[in-house]
Amino acid sequence: MAEAVAYLSDNPGPQVPFRFRLGDRVVSTLNGDVGVIVWGRCRYTVGGGDYADIYEVQRPDGLHFLAKQSEIKPQLDQPGRQGGAEEWRSRG
Repeated sequence: MAEAVAYLSDNPGPQVPFRFRLGDRVVSTLNGDVGVIVWGRCRYTVGGGDYADIYEVQRPDGLHFLAKQSEIKPQLDQPGRQGGAEEWRSRG
């Protein structure tokens, strides 16, 4: 199967396995830092299979950090935000 790379800034379709979207507020599971997703890349197998995604998160103080999907989770106090906490809960 073919491998592909997609970026959040390209507004990829649902076939790309991104867990988060630009603007989603997240919390680091490693150190508790909070911030907003400002960039993301996903390397994946077309048609399903392995994938690796990485996100750049901007903290409130302006600093940035990189995190894998497994190292961040939605900040659950963002009522009405689609694609963030509500989507996370629906995916189980």
